[in-house]
Amino acid sequence: MSNYIEIKYPKDSFKKYQKDILCQNRLELFFKMAFISLENYTFAIADTENFVSILSVENINPYYLLKIVAEIIEKMIEAENRYLYIGEYKIDARYIMCSTIDKSVMMFYVPYVYRSKKEIVDDIKRVILDIARNVPVKYRTSGVLNRALDFIELSGNDLRLISCKFNRMYFNEKKRV
Repeated sequence: MSNYIEIKYPKDSFKKYQKDILCQNRLELFFKMAFISLENYTFAIADTENFVSILSVENINPYYLLKIVAEIIEKMIEAENRYLYIGEYKIDARYIMCSTIDKSVMMFYVPYVYRSKKEIVDDIKRVILDIARNVPVKYRTSGVLNRALDFIELSGNDLRLISCKFNRMYFNEKKRV
């Protein structure tokens, strides 16, 4: 089984500086990618050794799910320091991978342009709902995820606030148990 994933993009999907940044592996959010440009397409190859799709992880605790989302948001904010701006790449559970070693998360850079911060937050909510399918039923009915989704609605689309709240929910539960 290969540890590499190959993604096919339309030829002009990436700006040169984006390719340069993604080739250097200086970001905690995105996989290091190698690019091959052909006439009509660009192929990106990423080494995903020790990572599995977040959608294939079973029996996720809802508090851990919130920690994952908080970690992704924190890394998104950090990536802006390297010129990969929030709103210029797709946020989707299909592109998120989880480490089998330390449970950290990374994702594939998929160019995309959001029209508003609300669209970004809506996709974050969709990520929660997609991953929540792997939360055991006894936890799904506990109300944790509903409280998290309600908080997102009240947050005014403030990503830092969402991240802080989700971390607080995770650590309060960890302290309680």
